[in-house]
Amino acid sequence: MKVKIVVLIIIFILVVISIKNYNKILNPTKNYQKGTVDYEEIRLQIALNYQNFLDSTKLNYYGLNQYISPKDEKYTIRELKGPNQEEAAIIYYNEADTTLTIMSKNYSPNSISDRPYDEYTKNYYKINAFGNVIDSLKLMKDEISDNYFGYLINDDSYYTWLIDGNKTKYLCKKINKDFLMTKEQVNEKFRLLYEKSSIATMHTVVIHNKNNPSYPSVYIPVFFVENKWVMLFGSDLDIGLNDSDKYTIKVPNNYKELPNLIENQKTIWTNKNKHISLDYFHRKEYAEEFRSNPLSPITMYKHAKWGGEAYLHLNLKKKKIPFIIWWSKIISEDSINYSPIPFKYYTHENLNFGIINIYDQIFLIKLN
Repeated sequence: MKVKIVVLIIIFILVVISIKNYNKILNPTKNYQKGTVDYEEIRLQIALNYQNFLDSTKLNYYGLNQYISPKDEKYTIRELKGPNQEEAAIIYYNEADTTLTIMSKNYSPNSISDRPYDEYTKNYYKINAFGNVIDSLKLMKDEISDNYFGYLINDDSYYTWLIDGNKTKYLCKKINKDFLMTKEQVNEKFRLLYEKSSIATMHTVVIHNKNNPSYPSVYIPVFFVENKWVMLFGSDLDIGLNDSDKYTIKVPNNYKELPNLIENQKTIWTNKNKHISLDYFHRKEYAEEFRSNPLSPITMYKHAKWGGEAYLHLNLKKKKIPFIIWWSKIISEDSINYSPIPFKYYTHENLNFGIINIYDQIFLIKLN
């Protein structure tokens, strides 16, 4: 009995220590570095530098979510997301007609159990070179698709709308859907389809009733052969794409993704990125370095960091567009390489707008 009491006391002490240390991350301490730096002195210096920055800047900065474009400015910033949508992402840039397509959906991993499958939707918005939505496509339930190089593929059909604007649904050719072929037959069919295909990739297909919470899915190879998508089923398939140098994913010859123009965070912190410049980082909240208790079964470590407001401006077609976002700067010997930038930026010389992607939010910065 005494041994159990002692063990419980030790566990209680460890838990208290862990919570106390963790709270240092959640509630930044007033001491920047205890015993070495006077926090009050740092706070005053931050306030002075911040005021000097505000006095010297000639730009009007706004948060992306609450952006108010002054009347004399020739640009606007707005979030791209359909009604009741939870996530948004850039999915396709069509260099042939200089359009960019944004996808938004009304479900996410956090909401799967809260929203009935019958209400799932994906909305696609095609934007022209001037930043205007010129076409859209809405897919629901079984028609919900994944994008592969401009083709929207679901469990049994596909759309070419991203490429050519055609909203017709085409049926995929399905081979061995009943799983009756032998292992040797499936592998031989794989080799033949791979040789004939111009595009080859892997795709997840649901093969039973989606309303059943335990519905099974299979991960199968799909091939674009003679202008049609072909699905190959087979649970004993030995050969897969990316498993060897011989059978890798095939990408269309003319396919190009729109690259993220923030190559790495270092280009932003050092102001060597020609697209986005960091004008000022206003430190507001300090979080001490955190190390978990050596006796704790879970090892945790977090760098000391400053949370604050980053004042930036976007360079779009020689126009400076200022904005503010919240991010953190890690305090370490190599802070530039360890402090991540919380957004991505996309544009193209043929586009009259830029896209800022912050997690699952898409903001369009458009020159009017």
